[in-house]
Amino acid sequence: MLTFQNSFLDLDGTGGDQHIALGDIGPGSFGAPASVQFPDTVTFTSAIFTARISDLVLQLSGGGTFTAASETATATMLPSAGGTLVAGTDFAVISTSDSGTAGVPQPATGVAVFVGSLSLFAATRRNRPTKR
Repeated sequence: MLTFQNSFLDLDGTGGDQHIALGDIGPGSFGAPASVQFPDTVTFTSAIFTARISDLVLQLSGGGTFTAASETATATMLPSAGGTLVAGTDFAVISTSDSGTAGVPQPATGVAVFVGSLSLFAATRRNRPTKR
């Protein structure tokens, strides 16, 4: 199972630059910490996720394996249109190169879970009532 260890989210936006520790993110549901919940008046121009992956050798659904060349995973989210990120529209895909020992890499389930978590984070931020 893939786990993102010691993960962080760096945000640039109207609330200033923020470096948020997310901890370890593994299979299953992810309860986002309160530090990643914002009023809908705060906008972001970029989000960068960084983490260490728990295993360099991943078992693929087709029976093969994928060996990552690095234990570091990074994903950068930028606006697809305009100057700010839009919940439910903008997303990031985590990718890495293989070490040359495996066949054609396939996306790991953990990557799909993380992309879904980022989408949920964005949707939660957008749907929160404005603090007064």
